[in-house]
Amino acid sequence: MKKTISNKSIRKYLPAALAVLCCTAFSACTQTDTAQTNAILEETQETTEATQEETQKTAETPAIPIEAELNLENAYTAKDGQAYLAVASSDWWVQYWGKTEGDGYALAYDAGIAEIQGDGYYVVSLNADTKGFRYAMTGDVNQDYPVKGLALLSVT
Repeated sequence: MKKTISNKSIRKYLPAALAVLCCTAFSACTQTDTAQTNAILEETQETTEATQEETQKTAETPAIPIEAELNLENAYTAKDGQAYLAVASSDWWVQYWGKTEGDGYALAYDAGIAEIQGDGYYVVSLNADTKGFRYAMTGDVNQDYPVKGLALLSVT
């Protein structure tokens, strides 16, 4: 007796056969890849531990701001109710507008700012011979930077 397999039977058992075939192939692949995966995981863990150690070392030694490292003078910003000298060199390159950042801050180092408390005499000053000024203009605290004339000088 010869038994024939119908299309209906093939359709019925084909998904199950494919599932067994796929699971077998996947199992073989995962067994081979497991060793490689474990090696990669160990390597990643070692790298992570080394990075954590470096981070801890860095956190233990705080960064010293460049101003403190170079022993620069204090830079001053004028506030409301204070007087200061506003200045601009003849080429408008060297300026001070009462701020310690942005444009016009190079002369903020050791700037003399006066608190206004009514009528009277007040002393305001700027100094182009400070470490901070030289560093801001040249990048070196020991290099001179000659200021070329004045375009503006104002008590503000």
